[in-house]
Amino acid sequence: MLNHAVLYAVMLAVPTITLIRTYGSNRDFAPFGFTIFAAQEPPIGWMVNPGGLLHGEPGWLLSILIAGHIVMAGAHESIWRDGTLARMRGCRRAAN
Repeated sequence: MLNHAVLYAVMLAVPTITLIRTYGSNRDFAPFGFTIFAAQEPPIGWMVNPGGLLHGEPGWLLSILIAGHIVMAGAHESIWRDGTLARMRGCRRAAN
């Protein structure tokens, strides 16, 4: 249960930190050619510096958590055969 709370917290934190860092930087944020916010001249240091420091490690943590979830889903399916993936898909297990 705790790992899911950490996963969701990191999934929210990483993009939030990145958006704050990008907003304060001297580059436009224009995904798909649509400008969301313009470049800041000069860059806003209190947004860019902490964002640069806090973006990498949580990103790696998120990757590790995702990989762990994939491994554990595989273990539930192949080792324990407890029907976890079927329940996640919304299928009911057949009665024994």
